[in-house]
Amino acid sequence: GTDGVQTVYVAVRDQNLNPVAGATVVLTIHLAEGDRIVLLPVTDERGLSQISFDYAGQPRGLSVALDGTVVLDRLQALTRDSFLIWY
Repeated sequence: GTDGVQTVYVAVRDQNLNPVAGATVVLTIHLAEGDRIVLLPVTDERGLSQISFDYAGQPRGLSVALDGTVVLDRLQALTRDSFLIWY
């Protein structure tokens, strides 16, 4: 809906698909009124992290882009996802 809570799950894996623990994840949320930047908890021993965030007053039909930046030591990876405001 136009108001709600969204949960984002992140799984960090290395080139051999092994979980990466201790990685920092920064999420940029592109909402109608502007961008919101949030820091997720560091990844656990399974390479997982998650966060839930509130949003309100978003226009129907908006595709909310999510840009994730994962950092571990001097390595960095980028990913993108989205969700749709549809009712």
